[in-house]
Amino acid sequence: FGIDLSSLTEFCKVVNDYDMWVNKDPRGWCMNELYYKYWNDGFRNRFFHGDLNFSEDEKAFIIERKKKFDEVFNALEIYDLGSVNGCLTFAHEFINDVCSKLLKKYKIVLCVSPKSKNCSIRVNNPDVHIGNILKEFGFGGGHAQAGGMRGNDTQVFQQNVDFLEDVLYNRFKSMRK
Repeated sequence: FGIDLSSLTEFCKVVNDYDMWVNKDPRGWCMNELYYKYWNDGFRNRFFHGDLNFSEDEKAFIIERKKKFDEVFNALEIYDLGSVNGCLTFAHEFINDVCSKLLKKYKIVLCVSPKSKNCSIRVNNPDVHIGNILKEFGFGGGHAQAGGMRGNDTQVFQQNVDFLEDVLYNRFKSMRK
């Protein structure tokens, strides 16, 4: 349409860095937090021209969110999975960030949201396509390194986690402890 959108190039790179799990540009995390501060219309209006210079109020908000994340992360109870290099935890906020930080130690992270009963699953292993595995067994679905399943029924959820752990152990030697 002959519209010059080059002013949004850097903005898109920063947002995609977080959204695509690259996580090399710390501004991506900040933009994600600001999205939740402003929500759809407010965020769109605030960053319409691609301005990535944060106001003092935005900087203070980001600092508070970082403190809040540290509080949430430090209060987590983390349960090691038995046979594979993985863990299970429960968090009601910062789920992506919790998973990302835990993936520095583990090959697979299951993070259950007590509110929604959804289980987010993240994998740090290029051999494992967790979305396909979850779909194959009817537990859920997702992408190569990020998937999810429901955790409504505690007994069924535990059976699914145990089964998933067995599948990962038996199919992928690189997932074993």
